[in-house]
Amino acid sequence: MKTKLLCEDVFATYNTSANDPIAERDATSPAYKFEDCSGNTQDLIAKITKSTRDVRLVVIDHAGFSTNPNDIQLFLSSNKSVKEIVVDAGHKVEVYSRHDLLHNNQILNKFHCRRECIKRSQHP
Repeated sequence: MKTKLLCEDVFATYNTSANDPIAERDATSPAYKFEDCSGNTQDLIAKITKSTRDVRLVVIDHAGFSTNPNDIQLFLSSNKSVKEIVVDAGHKVEVYSRHDLLHNNQILNKFHCRRECIKRSQHP
């Protein structure tokens, strides 16, 4: 993600469901370390909370962020520095503004999905 989508940091979660509340993910999970990873969901939230810059979140697949539209709206309402969410759909990317996700149910409902897990290559 750092190379393909020029991400500054990469955060990962391994023990949660796409429907779990974003703010609660990894809160009780044991610490883990992935190579070239900046932390888990709680670390992501801490970074967003402290950020004085606008934040663009990049996620793999719509379900890679959340499958719960109400929770996405709650997350965005609580984290005002998040201005865009970029969804990497493999062959294309989709960019959603904070405003659209908070006010356009048609766009927000794209996240109300669940497909099989997305498999990504292991090379950098």
